Amino acid sequence: DGQSLARAPAADRVVQFEALDASITRGWAPLGGIVQRGLKYIDLPEPELYDLASDPREQRNLADRDPRAGVMRRLFQTTGGADGAAPRVALDAEAAGRLRSLGYATGTAPKRPITAADDPKRLVALNEQFNTALTAFDQGRSREALSALLAVLRERPDFVAARTSAATVLMAEGDPRAAVRLLEDGLAGSDSSPDLLARLGRARQAAGDLRGAAAALERARSAGDASPDVVVDLAIVDAARGRADAARALFEELLARAPSSATTWYNLGLLELQQKRPAEAATAFRRATAIEPEYGDAWQALGASLATTDRHGAIDAWRKAERLLPRDYDLLFNLGMLLADSDAPAAAIPYLERFASEAPRDRYARDIPQVQAVLARLRAGRS
Repeated sequence: DGQSLARAPAADRVVQFEALDASITRGWAPLGGIVQRGLKYIDLPEPELYDLASDPREQRNLADRDPRAGVMRRLFQTTGGADGAAPRVALDAEAAGRLRSLGYATGTAPKRPITAADDPKRLVALNEQFNTALTAFDQGRSREALSALLAVLRERPDFVAARTSAATVLMAEGDPRAAVRLLEDGLAGSDSSPDLLARLGRARQAAGDLRGAAAALERARSAGDASPDVVVDLAIVDAARGRADAARALFEELLARAPSSATTWYNLGLLELQQKRPAEAATAFRRATAIEPEYGDAWQALGASLATTDRHGAIDAWRKAERLLPRDYDLLFNLGMLLADSDAPAAAIPYLERFASEAPRDRYARDIPQVQAVLARLRAGRS
């Protein structure tokens, strides 16, 4: 309400707090409460009341035996908590997107009746099981992670974060269709979860269902997901469906919001390159590299957009890219071969020698003999 937190509030002032992420992403009861005159009330299916003066560590819950609990509950409700009168401020798409970019979830809390089984106190162990599954996935134990996440979902089917995480594991394991089924099951009771819809869009795209992917991503946006990732995913799907103008409009929408986003300029450049508009692509890639000079992929793409019209510009861009992406052997091949056909062919030798000696034999079996032949010609020309 605009008052400074740098100084202690007046003793009779009501301080309100809430934590809704677990309600939105896990299906738990929303947590809210107030602090006034040394009392802290937490509004949950199993409410809590603490006298902070005598119990600063909140070890003794007085809610079931102190008449002040009822007073604090009513005060909480009248100050806008639970079903109180104070309305929530509606977030526009840009504000919601900024919150999501900072790690805050946007969406809606469960609309079903909340019971004691939804109280976070009863779900700590389940949350630990979820975190253990994430750790297993991060450490490369995908099967173990998936088994643990599915066990969580059997107990709490509305645990959105567990469902999206399980879908991520399935996609990483190369089974996007199973991810689609898992996400669709989660949406069976309600289609209003932006996180589930966004992940469903990505899973359908990976499974080759571009029309279904676009539909899910559009629904995610309608449900309140204004994150740049969803817009980019939708633009990529539109481009793959041959809807280049729609994809371009989405990237321009993002740039209107964040004109200094190097990633968006890069993605727009890829679209223009795909549409065989190299001049427009080069303009976008130049914007990306001007914003983020260490953006190796953008330098590489800039070189590709210039290769047929500005060989010197392409060589310069690829040299910058090679310093940033020294193990990109496609880049090394392209740079070396372009230099070999330039007015300074000897400059190609170090790049082609590295390619011939370092590039994986199985992947570049056809290219290595070609490079070795060019190297022999260049060396003969130097002697």
